[in-house]
Amino acid sequence: MTTTTVTAWLEALGLGEYAETFQEQQIDLSVLPSLTEADLKELSVPMGHRKRLLAAIAALGQPAAAPAPAADALDPIIAGLPTPLALPLRDYQQETHPVLKLWAACDAVEILLRVLVFLGIGDLSRRGELPEPLRRELRYPIENPMLGNWRRMAQQVAETLPEGTALPELAPVVRDTLAPFLDGPDASRSVERSFLALRNRLAHGGGISRRLATELLATWQPPFEAIWLHLAWLPEWALVARTEDGFVRLRGPSKTPEPCDPAVPEVFSTILADVGPIVAIRGDQIIPLWPLALFGVPRHPEHGPDPAGQALPQVYVRRGEVNLEYTPLGGATLPQSESDETAVERFLARLGERRVLFLLDGLDEIAERDPRFATDLPLGIQTPTLTWLCAGRPERGLPEAFAAAGALRVFPEGLPPMQAGDIRTLLLERIGPLRKKLLRQDTE
Repeated sequence: MTTTTVTAWLEALGLGEYAETFQEQQIDLSVLPSLTEADLKELSVPMGHRKRLLAAIAALGQPAAAPAPAADALDPIIAGLPTPLALPLRDYQQETHPVLKLWAACDAVEILLRVLVFLGIGDLSRRGELPEPLRRELRYPIENPMLGNWRRMAQQVAETLPEGTALPELAPVVRDTLAPFLDGPDASRSVERSFLALRNRLAHGGGISRRLATELLATWQPPFEAIWLHLAWLPEWALVARTEDGFVRLRGPSKTPEPCDPAVPEVFSTILADVGPIVAIRGDQIIPLWPLALFGVPRHPEHGPDPAGQALPQVYVRRGEVNLEYTPLGGATLPQSESDETAVERFLARLGERRVLFLLDGLDEIAERDPRFATDLPLGIQTPTLTWLCAGRPERGLPEAFAAAGALRVFPEGLPPMQAGDIRTLLLERIGPLRKKLLRQDTE
């Protein structure tokens, strides 16, 4: 677009008085998305006009590769998607509260990223062990991932997929559709331009008003719904699991999966020999998703599975203290489910050699009785797979000894006090989809 067209754009905004300045500075449409408030201030644009210009620029920066479908146009998309994707997208479609609808959009995007990562890891694992560079990149974020980590893992997996992958669509979707949507068109990371910034504002901002949520929803609803038009290839993959009654296909938002009779080669028969594991099938291509996705009755961390519970699709969310933790989709009572030991063993095998973390508190009290303890143990025993996390008062030469050994002092000024907003954030992260019960109690 030429500066002449930018002039027309400014006049349409009622800000034509800046056309000459934009022309003098050679600002055309290719430059517009990178303009910041500081740039406009330098051009002597007053605050009110700066806000109007930035809002209009943000609208230009939204993805426009495909038109956003109307709400009812999501119905056939939801019906064809694998159930782990269809359920959160249906929750978004049916939600009417603007704050909860934004949260539902965040949940749907995070589940989408998880499933793409699972598919990519599954495809790579069919060829043997994951490449060592990828394993190094995944080890930390996959054990305690947030939305930003899932985005980075999706990119790392997509970049690692080889020629002849069963998922040729994955890399373009991550690179050309999801990355611009999540990151925004520039480094400003405002809530109007970066979906990651929006997610962080919802989780860490202490709550938002219904009015602000309505404005943000008007900005984000079209690009969010347009994303799903780029995923027409996902319904081609059938997610298949074994139940006590035989094989089922997980498709659409129904909690009752449809029976199926897949042609499973012998090499994958062991994966589906037990109830629970899921595989993805397209033609003669089969990708194992277990232990990152499974179908079964959610397991309570203390009481195990409910004998009368309903089998649900479950997707991995993080590594727990003992077992893997999953998000049960479509349930209303249990926010998280735990794996058994078999899934943990497979998970660790995927990531390679085991890592060990020692948590040692009260180091200063131990040093009072044994001055050589810190030197002999945490500083004396070091391996590539061993990490020591030590806590104690900065006394008895401990800070100097650890600094000399190159240890990272995580909180040099001491642990910061926990605020009410931190507690809210922790709860919202840990209770998963059940957070809507808490958010409905927010008052303006």
